[in-house]
Amino acid sequence: MSTTERIAQPAAQPGRAPQEDLPRMSLGDHIDELRKRLLRALIAIAVAMLAVVPFKDSITHVYAAPYERVWLARYEVFLADLDAEEARATKDGRVLDDLEREKVEFHRTHRASILADTFPAKHYPFIATKGGFPLSRTLKALGGVEDMWVYMSATILFALALASPVVVWQIWAFIAAGLYRHERRVVMRSVPWAFVLLGAGVAFGYFVAVPLALYMLIQFMDQSRVEPLFSVQNYFGLLLVTTVALGLVFQLPLLMVAIHRVGILSHAQMKKYWRHVIVGMFVVSAILTPPDVVTQCLMAIPLTVLYVVGLVLTGIAERRRAARSTEALP
Repeated sequence: MSTTERIAQPAAQPGRAPQEDLPRMSLGDHIDELRKRLLRALIAIAVAMLAVVPFKDSITHVYAAPYERVWLARYEVFLADLDAEEARATKDGRVLDDLEREKVEFHRTHRASILADTFPAKHYPFIATKGGFPLSRTLKALGGVEDMWVYMSATILFALALASPVVVWQIWAFIAAGLYRHERRVVMRSVPWAFVLLGAGVAFGYFVAVPLALYMLIQFMDQSRVEPLFSVQNYFGLLLVTTVALGLVFQLPLLMVAIHRVGILSHAQMKKYWRHVIVGMFVVSAILTPPDVVTQCLMAIPLTVLYVVGLVLTGIAERRRAARSTEALP
């Protein structure tokens, strides 16, 4: 039989409602409760994985989409350069050689279908061999199990996202039992904003940071000497690290509010040392992101904006606290 006691209710303070009693559980009760919550969360994840596994094409399309957008953007630049080169040759009265003429004719015939993404996938290699466009239309699996490893990793992430309502609820049910009512209210107000900021960070990484970083990396290459070739594993690692890191660092305003609320730092201190913080942000960005300046800046600049947002929020909290203190005076 488990023994459950009640925590003695603290004496009510003037101007504050008395706190409710909380159950005191034995170590065995805590372990049983934790095991029950973990089992339910794992079952939800397993069910979500079974639901996601059959959709390999859709999953692959989702994580390959940023690379495909970069490829399309680079292809449009290539077409513009090709048209300009053909116009210069015509103006100068120069006759295109056989290879140049084959390249021009290929893109004149197929550019519409390539841009509309209706060009047959089995003919993608001809875009490079006949069309002379050096960037591969598809990611490359350099090892025999590389594509499967990436697919299973992506499947787990999709399953976690799909099962997240159940998982978060199980975590909350375990933690909430040890919180007072006012503490639960604080958490319930903060958690939705944490998810919003997490989604904003992941979306920024997926739609902006990763495509722009890839584009700039390719732009800096001397493609007459270095052929751009992206393996699916390296690309997926870049995508995962960047989006997860941005999702976490986008929590900065909430972290600043929490630090201010518990009294570790005041608003004035946060405002005073903003220069040091910005330098630290660039250092953290260099650690969390792949070793290229573009990706580091794409993390550090939003961090700076989020720090300003955090300063605004802590400033509002500071003024409200001062107003409550003034009202409490006799």
